[in-house]
Amino acid sequence: MKKKLTHNLGLKLAALFIAFALWLIVVNIDDPVITTTFSGIQVEIINESSLTDQGKVYEVLDNTDVVNVTVTGKRSVIDSLSEENIKAVADMEDLTLMNTLAISLSTNKNNQQWDNIRADHASVTLSIEDQKVQHMVLSIVVVGEPADGYVVGDINSTQNTVRVSGPESVMERVTTAACSVNVSGRTADVSTNADIRLYDANGERVEHPNLKMNISSVNISAAILATKAVDIVYNVSGTVAEGYAVSENIIADHTAVYVAGKQSALDQIRQINIPGSVLSVEGKTESFSEVLDLNDYLEECAPHYYSIIHSDKEQEAGTESVVFMGITYWVDVTDYDNIRIEYENTRPVAGVIIIDNLDELFKNQSDRVKNDIRDAVEDKLGQWCSGFSGILRRFDRDRYLLLMEHRQLERLRGEKFKITDEIHDVVNPAGIAA
Repeated sequence: MKKKLTHNLGLKLAALFIAFALWLIVVNIDDPVITTTFSGIQVEIINESSLTDQGKVYEVLDNTDVVNVTVTGKRSVIDSLSEENIKAVADMEDLTLMNTLAISLSTNKNNQQWDNIRADHASVTLSIEDQKVQHMVLSIVVVGEPADGYVVGDINSTQNTVRVSGPESVMERVTTAACSVNVSGRTADVSTNADIRLYDANGERVEHPNLKMNISSVNISAAILATKAVDIVYNVSGTVAEGYAVSENIIADHTAVYVAGKQSALDQIRQINIPGSVLSVEGKTESFSEVLDLNDYLEECAPHYYSIIHSDKEQEAGTESVVFMGITYWVDVTDYDNIRIEYENTRPVAGVIIIDNLDELFKNQSDRVKNDIRDAVEDKLGQWCSGFSGILRRFDRDRYLLLMEHRQLERLRGEKFKITDEIHDVVNPAGIAA
């Protein structure tokens, strides 16, 4: 019996099979194969520059850059994974003619220890078009009204232009770049950081994930100015013709204007005087009228104020009338203008001076004579340059580099470059002039 059991090959194979089956059952009971789905995995698009360097932009369609990933494997492997361990990558260098990118899946933990990994879709679908770049003037919109007795004065921002880029189809809709400053109820200056927004021709905001701006916000400052009513005094000069007299009352469209500025400055202004030289009745024999620009006379007594002039003139518009209001502002820009002028005057100017007959001057001359001629030429040029602080350097046998400020160029033009005549005083022994 013992011999029969130990020498039976079939029985041994059956025992081996049963042992493997028991091992497999034990293993699967203890660490079974399971399947888990990880939702909302963001696909990372790499090597975007291979497209953007061609002046193109892309947009992901139908949210195809988000996938649900299913992983199959041992429980011990799968249970150790989370959404953070799932990696989905699409390479822009693998862009197809259908504008799709294949999605490659992996894990950064227990990689390749799972049995299978797959996504609910295999590619990212893109919309691709040309990129357009545009520089736009930044508009500032005032929101609200300041407190009674106050007006909005000068408005400044740290930037007045913004560079906008995006898909050409979207950029064609953008007509305005604007930001706003709220002055509602304010009695003091406003300084705020305002976001820049883009709008279409209908005033609707334009938003798109691929719209980019070089700056997203600017700092805006708005002056809030007090107002004051200022009387206008009309003075008359001269003597009317014999037998005529001047009416005691002068009829004027305005007897006062509103002036706006800082309260401390407004306290210094009392009235606006129209000089008699403007309203002269000398030799007059009939009534006359004059049209005056009150801004001219406000400037004399208050040169740095806003003036708000209310006009009583009406323009017929059917059954309606329109009252006009003009706003002017005087600012002393002398310092800024001087800086601008100085900047323009000090711009560098480079020129090249050529002695075009140097070979003829040197022909059949000894080295000593050649040196004398060259020294005489350079003396003339040096004396000429010293008169306007120019810099002269020889960079070739017959060529000189001249550096000077722009203001000197205008002077030399006025002199008609007299050096071209003075250089003729240099003559070689053969009587040939430079």
